Amino acid sequence: MRDADRPVGAAPAQPASTVQRRRWAHVLDLCEVSEQDLALLADAVPVAELCAVVARRLRDHLLAYPELAGLVRGGRGFELKLRSYVESCFSGQLDEQRPGRLLRIAEAHDRVGVPLTCFIGATLQIDALVIAALVEHHHQQPVLLQRLLIAWRRLFTADVAMVAQSFVELRDRTTSMVVQAAGFED
Repeated sequence: MRDADRPVGAAPAQPASTVQRRRWAHVLDLCEVSEQDLALLADAVPVAELCAVVARRLRDHLLAYPELAGLVRGGRGFELKLRSYVESCFSGQLDEQRPGRLLRIAEAHDRVGVPLTCFIGATLQIDALVIAALVEHHHQQPVLLQRLLIAWRRLFTADVAMVAQSFVELRDRTTSMVVQAAGFED
Protein backbone atom coordinates (compact mmCIF):
# COMPACT_ATOMS: atom_id res chain seq x y z
CA MET A 1 0.00 0.00 0.00
CA ARG A 2 1.35 3.42 -0.93
CA ASP A 3 1.62 6.01 1.87
CA ALA A 4 -0.83 8.21 -0.01
CA ASP A 5 -3.36 5.38 0.12
CA ARG A 6 -2.75 4.55 3.76
CA PRO A 7 -5.93 4.97 5.79
CA VAL A 8 -5.73 7.60 8.47
CA GLY A 9 -4.62 5.93 11.67
CA ALA A 10 -2.99 2.95 9.91
CA ALA A 11 0.67 2.20 10.56
CA PRO A 12 2.99 4.28 8.37
CA ALA A 13 5.02 2.59 5.66
CA GLN A 14 8.17 4.57 6.42
CA PRO A 15 8.42 6.29 9.80
CA ALA A 16 10.08 9.70 9.68
CA SER A 17 12.61 8.65 12.31
CA THR A 18 15.61 10.41 10.80
CA VAL A 19 16.42 11.64 14.29
CA GLN A 20 19.31 9.53 15.56
CA ARG A 21 18.61 9.51 19.26
CA ARG A 22 16.75 6.33 20.08
CA ARG A 23 14.14 7.68 22.41
CA TRP A 24 13.16 10.51 20.08
CA ALA A 25 12.94 8.05 17.22
CA HIS A 26 10.86 5.78 19.45
CA VAL A 27 8.41 8.61 20.22
CA LEU A 28 8.14 9.41 16.51
CA ASP A 29 7.44 5.75 15.83
CA LEU A 30 4.85 5.53 18.62
CA CYS A 31 3.09 8.59 17.21
CA GLU A 32 3.36 7.11 13.70
CA VAL A 33 4.91 10.23 12.19
CA SER A 34 5.57 9.31 8.55
CA GLU A 35 7.36 10.85 5.59
CA GLN A 36 3.91 11.24 4.01
CA ASP A 37 2.74 13.26 7.03
CA LEU A 38 5.73 15.56 6.75
CA ALA A 39 5.21 16.01 3.01
CA LEU A 40 1.52 16.84 3.52
CA LEU A 41 2.35 19.43 6.17
CA ALA A 42 5.06 21.02 4.01
CA ASP A 43 2.45 22.20 1.50
CA ALA A 44 -0.45 22.74 3.90
CA VAL A 45 -0.62 26.44 4.74
CA PRO A 46 1.08 29.80 4.17
CA VAL A 47 3.68 29.27 6.90
CA ALA A 48 4.83 32.87 7.43
CA GLU A 49 1.28 34.04 8.05
CA LEU A 50 0.57 31.13 10.40
CA CYS A 51 3.80 31.72 12.35
CA ALA A 52 2.94 35.36 12.94
CA VAL A 53 -0.56 34.53 14.18
CA VAL A 54 0.62 31.71 16.46
CA ALA A 55 3.44 33.81 17.98
CA ARG A 56 1.21 36.81 18.65
CA ARG A 57 -1.76 34.87 20.03
CA LEU A 58 0.29 32.54 22.22
CA ARG A 59 2.26 35.48 23.62
CA ASP A 60 -0.99 37.27 24.51
CA HIS A 61 -2.41 34.09 26.04
CA LEU A 62 0.67 33.46 28.18
CA LEU A 63 0.80 37.03 29.43
CA ALA A 64 -2.68 36.53 30.89
CA TYR A 65 -1.29 33.92 33.30
CA PRO A 66 1.30 35.03 35.89
CA GLU A 67 2.86 31.56 36.08
CA LEU A 68 3.46 31.60 32.31
CA ALA A 69 4.30 35.25 31.71
CA GLY A 70 7.97 34.68 32.55
CA LEU A 71 8.36 32.83 29.28
CA VAL A 72 7.55 35.86 27.13
CA ARG A 73 8.99 38.76 29.09
CA GLY A 74 12.25 40.28 27.99
CA GLY A 75 11.97 40.97 24.30
CA ARG A 76 11.14 39.22 21.08
CA GLY A 77 13.15 36.05 21.74
CA PHE A 78 10.05 34.05 22.60
CA GLU A 79 8.23 35.05 19.44
CA LEU A 80 11.24 34.38 17.22
CA LYS A 81 11.75 30.93 18.76
CA LEU A 82 8.06 30.10 18.46
CA ARG A 83 8.02 31.18 14.81
CA SER A 84 11.06 29.02 14.16
CA TYR A 85 9.39 26.06 15.87
CA VAL A 86 6.17 26.41 13.84
CA GLU A 87 8.19 26.79 10.62
CA SER A 88 10.01 23.55 11.45
CA CYS A 89 6.69 21.73 11.78
CA PHE A 90 5.86 22.65 8.19
CA SER A 91 9.34 22.20 6.72
CA GLY A 92 8.67 18.68 5.43
CA GLN A 93 11.57 17.17 7.35
CA LEU A 94 12.82 16.21 10.76
CA ASP A 95 16.49 16.76 11.39
CA GLU A 96 18.94 15.64 14.03
CA GLN A 97 18.78 19.06 15.69
CA ARG A 98 15.07 18.78 16.52
CA PRO A 99 15.54 16.89 19.83
CA GLY A 100 18.02 19.55 20.97
CA ARG A 101 15.60 22.34 20.10
CA LEU A 102 12.83 20.54 21.99
CA LEU A 103 15.15 20.10 24.98
CA ARG A 104 15.79 23.87 24.97
CA ILE A 105 12.01 24.42 25.12
CA ALA A 106 11.88 22.19 28.21
CA GLU A 107 14.87 24.00 29.72
CA ALA A 108 13.22 27.39 29.22
CA HIS A 109 10.05 26.20 30.92
CA ASP A 110 12.01 24.63 33.77
CA ARG A 111 14.17 27.74 34.24
CA VAL A 112 11.14 29.97 34.90
CA GLY A 113 9.36 27.32 36.96
CA VAL A 114 6.42 26.69 34.66
CA PRO A 115 4.40 23.68 35.83
CA LEU A 116 4.30 20.86 33.28
CA THR A 117 0.50 21.01 33.31
CA CYS A 118 0.63 24.66 32.22
CA PHE A 119 2.99 23.83 29.35
CA ILE A 120 0.71 21.07 28.12
CA GLY A 121 -2.37 23.28 28.53
CA ALA A 122 -0.74 26.12 26.59
CA THR A 123 0.01 23.80 23.67
CA LEU A 124 -3.73 23.72 23.07
CA GLN A 125 -3.44 27.32 21.88
CA ILE A 126 -0.96 26.31 19.18
CA ASP A 127 -3.10 23.32 18.27
CA ALA A 128 -6.25 25.40 17.90
CA LEU A 129 -4.56 27.99 15.67
CA VAL A 130 -2.92 25.43 13.41
CA ILE A 131 -6.10 23.38 13.11
CA ALA A 132 -8.09 26.52 12.26
CA ALA A 133 -5.58 27.39 9.52
CA LEU A 134 -5.71 23.86 8.09
CA VAL A 135 -9.52 23.92 8.05
CA GLU A 136 -9.57 27.39 6.48
CA HIS A 137 -7.27 26.35 3.64
CA HIS A 138 -8.61 22.84 2.99
CA HIS A 139 -12.28 22.74 4.06
CA GLN A 140 -13.41 21.91 0.51
CA GLN A 141 -11.18 18.82 0.40
CA PRO A 142 -12.38 16.67 3.32
CA VAL A 143 -10.10 13.67 2.68
CA LEU A 144 -7.01 15.86 2.42
CA LEU A 145 -8.13 17.86 5.44
CA GLN A 146 -8.52 14.69 7.49
CA ARG A 147 -5.03 13.54 6.52
CA LEU A 148 -3.56 16.95 7.32
CA LEU A 149 -5.24 17.06 10.73
CA ILE A 150 -3.93 13.61 11.61
CA ALA A 151 -0.45 14.46 10.30
CA TRP A 152 -0.40 17.62 12.43
CA ARG A 153 -1.64 15.81 15.54
CA ARG A 154 0.96 13.06 15.10
CA LEU A 155 3.86 15.48 14.79
CA PHE A 156 2.69 17.89 17.46
CA THR A 157 1.89 15.09 19.91
CA ALA A 158 5.38 13.65 19.36
CA ASP A 159 6.92 17.06 20.04
CA VAL A 160 4.84 17.63 23.18
CA ALA A 161 5.80 14.16 24.41
CA MET A 162 9.48 14.91 23.77
CA VAL A 163 9.35 18.22 25.59
CA ALA A 164 7.37 16.74 28.50
CA GLN A 165 9.84 13.88 28.94
CA SER A 166 12.80 16.29 28.91
CA PHE A 167 10.96 18.57 31.31
CA VAL A 168 10.37 15.73 33.78
CA GLU A 169 14.01 14.66 33.59
CA LEU A 170 15.19 18.23 34.22
CA ARG A 171 12.90 18.55 37.24
CA ASP A 172 14.09 15.19 38.58
CA ARG A 173 17.70 16.29 38.21
CA THR A 174 16.99 19.62 39.93
CA THR A 175 15.17 17.88 42.78
CA SER A 176 18.05 15.45 43.21
CA MET A 177 20.59 18.29 43.36
CA VAL A 178 18.50 20.17 45.96
CA VAL A 179 18.18 17.01 48.09
CA GLN A 180 21.92 16.42 47.89
CA ALA A 181 22.78 20.04 48.67
CA ALA A 182 20.46 20.00 51.69
CA GLY A 183 22.10 16.81 52.95
CA PHE A 184 18.89 14.78 52.90
CA GLU A 185 20.21 11.86 50.85
CA ASP A 186 20.93 8.53 52.48
